[in-house]
Amino acid sequence: PLVEAYARDEFAKLNNDSDPWFIRVFDLIGRVYTNGGKQDEAAKIFETTAAIRNARGMTLTDEDLSAMLWHSDTMLRMQRLNDGYQIILPLARIGQNHLASLADLDKDGDLFDPFASRRQTFLKQHYALIFERLVYYLSTIPEAELTQESRETTFTALQHAQGAKVQQAVSRLALRKRAPNVETARLLRERQDTENELERLQIELERLRLFEDRPDDDGDIRTVERRIRGAQDDAAELGTQLAASARDFTLEVSTAPLTIEQVQKTLEPGQVVLTYMNSAELNLVFGWAITRDKFRFTRLPLRPTELDDQVKQLRSSLGSNAVLRGAELLDDARDSAAGGFNTEAAHALYQALVAPFADVISAGDTLLIQADGPIASLPYALLLTEPADASRNADALRAMQWLVKSHPTVTLPSLNYLQIAAEQRAEGATMDGPFIGFGNPALEGGAAEVVEVPGFEDGLAIPDAVKRLEPLPNTERELQAMAATLGAERSTITTGNRATEYNVRNTDFTGASVVIFATHGLLSGEISGLPEPALVFTPPWIWSTRNDDGLLLMSELRQMKLDANWVIFSACNTAGGSGDGQGGLSGLASAALYAGAERLLVSHWAVRDDATADLTTAMMQILMDDPTVSGSAALQRAMLLLMTEKDSYASPDAWAAFVVVGGR
Repeated sequence: PLVEAYARDEFAKLNNDSDPWFIRVFDLIGRVYTNGGKQDEAAKIFETTAAIRNARGMTLTDEDLSAMLWHSDTMLRMQRLNDGYQIILPLARIGQNHLASLADLDKDGDLFDPFASRRQTFLKQHYALIFERLVYYLSTIPEAELTQESRETTFTALQHAQGAKVQQAVSRLALRKRAPNVETARLLRERQDTENELERLQIELERLRLFEDRPDDDGDIRTVERRIRGAQDDAAELGTQLAASARDFTLEVSTAPLTIEQVQKTLEPGQVVLTYMNSAELNLVFGWAITRDKFRFTRLPLRPTELDDQVKQLRSSLGSNAVLRGAELLDDARDSAAGGFNTEAAHALYQALVAPFADVISAGDTLLIQADGPIASLPYALLLTEPADASRNADALRAMQWLVKSHPTVTLPSLNYLQIAAEQRAEGATMDGPFIGFGNPALEGGAAEVVEVPGFEDGLAIPDAVKRLEPLPNTERELQAMAATLGAERSTITTGNRATEYNVRNTDFTGASVVIFATHGLLSGEISGLPEPALVFTPPWIWSTRNDDGLLLMSELRQMKLDANWVIFSACNTAGGSGDGQGGLSGLASAALYAGAERLLVSHWAVRDDATADLTTAMMQILMDDPTVSGSAALQRAMLLLMTEKDSYASPDAWAAFVVVGGR
């Protein structure tokens, strides 16, 4: 008490530019009180320090977070939930204000910050523990007693806690789409590309400085520094041009959370948003459901570890001996688990993730699903709405009550994508543009394990390593069938020796109705040294170059102009993450959205060559026959059609891998 009295007396003498160390003294006093069992005194201390930080716009260091979260958790263990809530709420406001301040940095078109993306990712992780605890405290209140403000608080906290990478890609795309004219949109894209390049160069510079003991590093460092200065000059010039091109247009890339009302206004009748928070720290999973006129928030009946285990069990029970479009094709022994598809996990996941919102969801509703973590790797089409015994029998599999029978599904890259989707509906979709297809790259096959073969040298793929992937002859059939369906000329298809990375990167995709890449999809590391997800094309015969090494990397895809109505990655694992912990869709899918794609069709696992060709062709045929059908409904119908076509297609490993990203 004497130390507290002295600290308060000293603090009262300070002006508004107070020394943060005095506030940390109070935090330590709060810990002392907590250790001494004086929780009431500790609560008052922590409430005071949180209020001071919030009022003065102070941010939280790791030490601050540790002290205050520690006290909040003490309140939680003692079931003093209201006291814990009073500690966390002002901390959450500090986090919100700090994250909002980052967006303010982008409002000036002349201000260019290559570190903004990394800083926002770091700060989201920094404050995530606060937002998760805030949601927990509010989940202890019966839903009937939740105020509208409390509902909004949970929804805002959810968005602040979610990954930043995909959200940033969507926000940049949204800004370009809102541009008042074509020239402004072009300049914005150049500015964003320059920002990406500056970020990449800064990472390269940091790497070189970390290992600057090599003889050639000094020259490399000077080269990168020179390129950074050049990119900064380009950024400044683009800022000047943008200011002249769109004087009344805000250049801010908005990543502000949406309100419940804003989400509801984007929805059509019969659409339900399902979104989730997976808190490993609290060992809890939370869920939200939103329709045009309803909102539900609840704690879900499973733990993150259980969720992760069930998703892994479900995915591991999917298998095929057929040729696959990914590195997994090299394991000819790959097969389903001994008992076949894991129906128990499929129904348990439905009960945990969808059934709690049964009073909000009606039969036939389209489910718009947005999630991070294990849920992001789960295509909802294969969930079972009713229990079923495991079986390999085709008729038994067809008779099971798959979720795809009752609901089309759309995967949302982020919640802020809903506003883009609403604008796309207003503009209307068309299938009148050209069809462009790349596939059946010239490959030789025969590798026992590509991952064990040296795959990269000096940052480029080694042609021999790429050639050892298996040929995919069905991709040519797929492209020809789709071209016939869409009425496209044969010249729109590029296969074999001409299906090179160079030709892909030099193709004009502007205005295309459908762009399809029917090839192998690789996750980072699937070829030794592969640093990020990639699509496979015909490798060069002798040596690789920066523009043509047989692999179109995620970062290279992001640099392309991919302004198409549909982009189909008819390949393996194209819904996967970027390999840096940013979660699902942060890989090739995120890159394609940033590059301008309006709608995507991507896969969650190593897809079968034969079934994939039939599924994508059937989906496009449905869209051509009835332009009013949504992409999700077209995929739903194609899946139901495929599972009845052949006995070997009855299992979900044949029809359930693909999801629609974006659109409706």
